[in-house]
Amino acid sequence: TAVSLATGYNGFYAAGSSSNTLRRLYAAAANGTGLSLDALSNYNDVAQSTAAGVAAGRYALDIAFSDFNRVTASVVRSLNGNAALFDNADRNFIAGSTIVASAANAYGVHFLQSSSNSLVNSYVQGSTAVVVSGSTGTAIGGAYLSGESVGGSAVWVGTGSVNLALSSSALSGGAFGYGLYLDANNAGRIMVSTNTVYESRFGIYIATQPAGPEIWIASNTVYLGTATLSTYGFLFNGLLTGATVTNNA
Repeated sequence: TAVSLATGYNGFYAAGSSSNTLRRLYAAAANGTGLSLDALSNYNDVAQSTAAGVAAGRYALDIAFSDFNRVTASVVRSLNGNAALFDNADRNFIAGSTIVASAANAYGVHFLQSSSNSLVNSYVQGSTAVVVSGSTGTAIGGAYLSGESVGGSAVWVGTGSVNLALSSSALSGGAFGYGLYLDANNAGRIMVSTNTVYESRFGIYIATQPAGPEIWIASNTVYLGTATLSTYGFLFNGLLTGATVTNNA
């Protein structure tokens, strides 16, 4: 057990520390980050552990400038801040985990300027469950993603991201929100397949993209939430370059 009550201090902090195995660790912080892997802390293996955060503006789990880490069969939970951040962190793997941000306007998982990270077979909850911003090669599969705020999204992909694979997942957004929100000006191959989207006002929303992206929307099922609002299973807003849409229901 590693718990910090002091302001600005983390429950468990590793800097430049690699190839560690963490099992059945409880790492929590009242005013810092619960579990932090920082500054080239690579090839660490976290399993059957809990990372907990309390304060707004802090994270339960923060992996920054560190690569090839694994988080499996673990719980990541934040009371007032975002739950998990991957910041300039590449080729990390999250599986079989529960990740929850309880506060309004708090993300479950945020991939920020990171590459080739995978999130699979996990439950993620936040005002928006997963945010991908300025990141490349993010892969999400077999996940249950719940955006809990009224305008929240299960997955929100911001401008400047490249290559996304979102498959075999359940996506739930808010009553005025989105299953998937793909913002303008992304690039590469965007693959969205075999997902189930429900309870959102907008199932899959795609904004204006430049000439480059190859967008595939295949074999998704969309059930929308409210009978009192106009709802859209698929909404392409200014998508001049087009997309391939096939076998959706």
